[in-house]
Amino acid sequence: MQESFNIKTIRSQNGSSASFVPELGAICSSLILNKRELLFQNDFFWDRNTDKTRGGIPFLFPICGRLNRNGKANLYLYKEKQYEMSIHGFADKLPWKVIESKNESEITFEFSDSEITRKQFPFNFSVKLYYIITDNSLITNVSFENTGDESMPFYAGFHPYFFTNINEKEKILFNASPTKSIQYNEECTDVIGTKTTPELPLKITSLDLKDLLMRVNNKKDSQLIFPDNFKINISTSNNEIDFPYIQLYTKNDEPFFCIEPWMGAPNTLNSISGSKWLKPNVTKSAQMTIEI
Repeated sequence: MQESFNIKTIRSQNGSSASFVPELGAICSSLILNKRELLFQNDFFWDRNTDKTRGGIPFLFPICGRLNRNGKANLYLYKEKQYEMSIHGFADKLPWKVIESKNESEITFEFSDSEITRKQFPFNFSVKLYYIITDNSLITNVSFENTGDESMPFYAGFHPYFFTNINEKEKILFNASPTKSIQYNEECTDVIGTKTTPELPLKITSLDLKDLLMRVNNKKDSQLIFPDNFKINISTSNNEIDFPYIQLYTKNDEPFFCIEPWMGAPNTLNSISGSKWLKPNVTKSAQMTIEI
C-alpha cells in the first residue's frame, strides 16, 4: 500500500507539509497547513492499477473532463485521424520524474511525451510542476513547453479534493465570483449553453452547485468556508496562460468537495477553438495557490 511508494514531502519552517507520489502522476497525497489536513483520499487511492480519480490533488493534462465524438466516449479527431484518450487525459496516471531541490520547502516534477502518450496525443512536450510550501500556503507553478515542430492544443487543470467532515458538510460554504455558469448535456460531455448563475455563497451540498462549471474573468479565486471560520482560498494567476473555468464536484455522502481550476471545458479537443495553443519551441506557465 502506501509504504510501497516513494513519497516525496516538502516542509515549511512551522511544520506545514505537502506530500507527493511521483509514480501516480506526481499527485499531491497530503497537504497539512497549520496542523490541519486539507485533502481527502478515496479508499482506492493507493491502488496502483486503478484509473479512477484518487483524491488528493491530481494534475490533469492534456485535457480536463471527458471526450466524446459522435456519441462515442473517449474519442477525438485531429488532422483526420481518430485518437482515444480517457477522462482527464494521462498525466495523472503515469510516472513523473523528480527534480530534487536543495531547499526542503521546494520540489519540481517533470513529465515528457513518450510512446505511450503519443498514441493518445500526437505531440512532443515537456511539463514541469514546481511546488513551494509556506507556513500557510502551497504554491504551484506549472510550465508547458512544446518540444515538437507543430502547434499543440491542450487544456490542463487541477482536481483538488478538499476534506469536508461529513457531519458538518451541510454547514460548509462555497464562494466565488463567476461571470457565468455553463450548461452541460445530460452526459456532462459537452457544453450546450449557459444557465443562471446561483447566488453565492452557498452550502456545498446545494443542488445548484452539483457538477457546476463556471466561467471566471480576472478574479480567479474561490473559497471554502468551514463552520469554525477556517477558510481555504484557491486562486490562479493571470500569467502567460490561465484557468478561466472552475469545475465543482462532490458526492453528498462522501467527505470531500472538489474545486477544480480548468483551462478549458470538456470535449474542447473536439472543437479545437476552446483549447490553449502552444507554438513550437515555446514555453508558457501558470500558477495555482491554495492558502489558509
